[in-house]
Amino acid sequence: MTKSLITFVTVAMVLLFTSAYYAPVADGRVGYHAPSLNVGNGDESLSLASLQGQYVVVTFWSSSQPQSRFDNIRYSRLAEQIGTFRHMSVNLADDAEMVSVLSHVDGLESGSVYVPASGEADRLAHNWRQQGRYCSFLVSADGKIALVNPTAEQLAEL
Repeated sequence: MTKSLITFVTVAMVLLFTSAYYAPVADGRVGYHAPSLNVGNGDESLSLASLQGQYVVVTFWSSSQPQSRFDNIRYSRLAEQIGTFRHMSVNLADDAEMVSVLSHVDGLESGSVYVPASGEADRLAHNWRQQGRYCSFLVSADGKIALVNPTAEQLAEL
């Protein structure tokens, strides 16, 4: 009886102390916590963590991929029209000056388009699983990826 009790207490203590160090897995797939994202646009910086509690559509795009640019414009307009989510536009391939020009041409608010810090684009692309084609992610209020490339109908249901 004593040996069983000691074994039980030992296992319970190990579980108790190791659970305190558990961190949720972050991955660019549906159902996982969204990877960290810290970007800026010259005027301000923004982190995805600071938007916890809100729905956020994160759109990765580049001028070299027209479809990603069109998606970026579409999600920006949907955010204005629907109003139930925040849109983070993140350009992974162009310099800040080019992004500013493209934002103006595309009719986007200059403060809503962000560029990662120097050297961060490759890390973001890897963590968010941007493999050759840029995507948009709906991040739920609890920080998990809910949808990839959500439709207007799905966003209207938030």
